[in-house]
Amino acid sequence: MACGTPSIIMLPGSFVPASLLYPVRDAVSAQGFEFLALDLATVRLPNDTRTPPSMYDDAALIIRAVEELADQGKDVIVISHSYSGIPMSQAAAGLGKNSRMSQGRRGGIIKLGYVTSFVPALGEASNDILGDVPDDQRVDIRIDEQGWMWQANLTRTAELVFNDMPLEDGLAWANRFSQHSAQSFMDPATQIGYTDEDIELAYLFCEHDRTIPPQSQAAAIDNLRSTGKTVDVTSIAADHAPMISHENLVVNWILDIASIYTVENMDDTLAATTTKLQLDELRGEMVSKSELTKRTQKRAKKAAIQARKHTEDAKPREPFEAKSSAATPDEAAFFDPNAMFKLRFLAEVYKERPTKEVLTCFPPEPNGYLHLGHAKAIAVNFGFVEYHGGKTVGPLSIAKIKLQRGGKEGKEGPPYRCEHAMQGVETNLKTFCDMRDGKYEPQAAFLRMKQEIENNNPQMWDLAAYRIPKDLTPRLSDWRYLGNIAHLRLYTRSMR
Repeated sequence: MACGTPSIIMLPGSFVPASLLYPVRDAVSAQGFEFLALDLATVRLPNDTRTPPSMYDDAALIIRAVEELADQGKDVIVISHSYSGIPMSQAAAGLGKNSRMSQGRRGGIIKLGYVTSFVPALGEASNDILGDVPDDQRVDIRIDEQGWMWQANLTRTAELVFNDMPLEDGLAWANRFSQHSAQSFMDPATQIGYTDEDIELAYLFCEHDRTIPPQSQAAAIDNLRSTGKTVDVTSIAADHAPMISHENLVVNWILDIASIYTVENMDDTLAATTTKLQLDELRGEMVSKSELTKRTQKRAKKAAIQARKHTEDAKPREPFEAKSSAATPDEAAFFDPNAMFKLRFLAEVYKERPTKEVLTCFPPEPNGYLHLGHAKAIAVNFGFVEYHGGKTVGPLSIAKIKLQRGGKEGKEGPPYRCEHAMQGVETNLKTFCDMRDGKYEPQAAFLRMKQEIENNNPQMWDLAAYRIPKDLTPRLSDWRYLGNIAHLRLYTRSMR
């Protein structure tokens, strides 16, 4: 491919494998153009067991193909036929060359070409457009149980799609049609790339088309012209499948719309393109009008903020008055590590239930890895006890804790593993139910989670999950709880 020559992507219509475009591809490629005939995701190929894809799957496939070329710095022309005008319009949004250049990226779409194609308005789907086609000009389409559409009457298909050739020839081509996703005909366009100001537009109008008749093609062209841009319309005497019935006309049209970007026409093209770009004098870049407007507005806003700041700085300030060195109560509280226990909520907790000796403990529940909520709970619980001259107690003695961790030197058995560690699931479930039903005395049994005993993180060892308390819970009448704790352990909310 010659330097400066755009790459071309051509998309088939519904039901059509890309192989039917190969003669056109080969003829255009022979003139020095890189040409890709792309199979649509929504066309069912042999041995295909997929769920019928959506129109958006086609658009995603087109985006990937364009970006692969554009990221190499190549200019891209995308050409659709029939149904594929919808996913092409959907995919092109934001892929224009100037749009990508404003993002610091190379290459992009420079033109969209529509061959007797659907051109959707925003929110419009294929079925919406087909609603304007008379019933006597519709092919006989059925839908199977999986959601794939198929041509039920190939003779009718040949008469409506290949009406510029003998019926026998049309039937031969119709027999090469595949199945197509019914879902794709219901998917509306959520964005339309043909409105991008830096993408040029061309339309090949087929006068003999009975599938997308002339009035429907005219409506499609009106959608393109509603952008205020010039649409390069070429009209030919051809049916709905000009790539097959009038291959030479389609090849010539593609060469015409692409050749203006070749090296031989580079001066004219550069001049035409430059007139659409404007100079960003501050950065020395040629950008689109919309991009320059956006940059100018952003700079004006920044300048206004700086001007206000300068004005405020220039105002005379009130004379400085030295403040008293004595701290206010709030300031004193800020620097007092025990302020949280003297003021507000935690002070009220103690006032509501003053006790001779304050006892508390850090919650022993198996909460997994320590997080910020644990850290706050540690600070609150331990600090509360220290401030009131109490003490922290634990559910186990230090000796028992050391024993569970393998003894003083770690040689007295596996940590957090007891004689019942390997008993069966049924036995464990029965024992757990017995605990729940009160068949065990308090502290006579407890349930551990069987985790990863060899893990270096103690939080992954066999932690206690369920046990039988000796006293009533704090939610009931008696506040006495584990280890004679007089105050509720102070829990904190945390995002896990």
